[in-house]
Amino acid sequence: MTIELANITCTFIRFVWKLAAIASRSETIAKDFADEFDIPKCYGNYKDLMSDPEVDVIYIATIADNHVKLATQCLLHGKPTVVEKPLSLTYEESNTLIQLANAQQVFFM
Repeated sequence: MTIELANITCTFIRFVWKLAAIASRSETIAKDFADEFDIPKCYGNYKDLMSDPEVDVIYIATIADNHVKLATQCLLHGKPTVVEKPLSLTYEESNTLIQLANAQQVFFM
């Protein structure tokens, strides 16, 4: 079911946007996913993705425990960021992310 959902999501995104890159904690997983969905770049860490000048927006689709950490890093890199739900695990974390996005003047959703 996860692969089917990923396939539907990637198919939709391909018609609306160009996927420039994907990252994972595992470079092997990132490469396999990139190959399957014809994504030109893959990274075995998130920092390299955030540093890529060809990446205009980052969509965070990790487990919820990682959302705040990765969103914070993306915003500090000046990358517009979209986080799948839940945004965070607490109201305070969500509020902190919103304040950071406002301070950085970076799109955040």
